[in-house]
Amino acid sequence: MQFAKEAGAEVEEVDLKELNIPLYDGDLEEKIQLPEGIKTLREKIAQADGIIIASPEYNHSISSVLKTTIDWLSRKKFAPDILSGKPITLFGASDGAFGTVRAQIAFYPIANTLNLALMPSKVYISNADEKFDEKGNCTDEKTREKLKELSENFVAFVKKNA
Repeated sequence: MQFAKEAGAEVEEVDLKELNIPLYDGDLEEKIQLPEGIKTLREKIAQADGIIIASPEYNHSISSVLKTTIDWLSRKKFAPDILSGKPITLFGASDGAFGTVRAQIAFYPIANTLNLALMPSKVYISNADEKFDEKGNCTDEKTREKLKELSENFVAFVKKNA
């Protein structure tokens, strides 16, 4: 994320689609313990000082991809807890008028249950199709300012929680 880098953070972007994470299933967990993609992601999270989650909103909630990833990451039976106390913030964009406000609200109980150090972002990017180009670059100045402020605040939040 460009703005986090500008705020002084080292950034590694992770696209969950590339990790081929299966839906969480307790029976599958008993067979395989943890999927390879989750093992890879766990290593990255363990090394990270904080996590910025960018997610769309589907049906007034978080995406199923994010939910199943969190479900796998939160399993403690076969691996240590890497999420508790980890500084995290969530933001997102949608083509609707509400941005991702409902998805972010839906994330709060998950964050509370898992003891995440959640920095609420209040960055809800609505009408995203008008604010980003085909390569994903932000073309809207107000949105760029919101993302810059979020990044600066999160870098400070991570330092404070270190």
